[in-house]
Amino acid sequence: MVLVLTLTGLISSLSLGLIYRQVEPRVMDQQAKATREAVLAVIPGAEKFTEKKVVTKTTYYEVFGNDGKLLGYGLPGSGVGYGGVILVMVGVTIDLKKATGLKVLESVETPGLGGKITKKEFQDKFANLILEPGVALVKGKKSKENEVEAITGATISSRAIVKIVNDTIAKFKPIILPSPHPLPAAGEDSR
Repeated sequence: MVLVLTLTGLISSLSLGLIYRQVEPRVMDQQAKATREAVLAVIPGAEKFTEKKVVTKTTYYEVFGNDGKLLGYGLPGSGVGYGGVILVMVGVTIDLKKATGLKVLESVETPGLGGKITKKEFQDKFANLILEPGVALVKGKKSKENEVEAITGATISSRAIVKIVNDTIAKFKPIILPSPHPLPAAGEDSR
């Protein structure tokens, strides 16, 4: 019995490994395609973009119009929701003060409730959203330009998206808009 179970486990593992090797390139292509579409979708008037890699292995996207003018940035973000990891693309203006759009790339939230974060109606709430001093979640009607109305019955998923947006902006702000007054080097007088 031990031998049969060992052989079954070994054959199953090898089969899964081979299948994964076969489908991995297609999965990677689909993920890259979804990312490309999301980057262009979160910035109105976007025609093309360039990928920017930072030393910390962080990637973001500079998004341009058809005239070559920089329109904003596509910032990838992730966080944990009610059902698991949520991946998003956040579009922001060049000064990082206003969101231009949001696209949920991956979500395993509860269908019918938290799954509503993938719907256009919810994602459209992030267009023209003021990002300073931070995005806030409200139950009921919003009264400020930095507020997003929670999805009824899916507060945890709504809260997760707002946290992801705030964390993403906090992560990329020092990278995209470095401090105009760098700290002095060691041994230099700061006066």
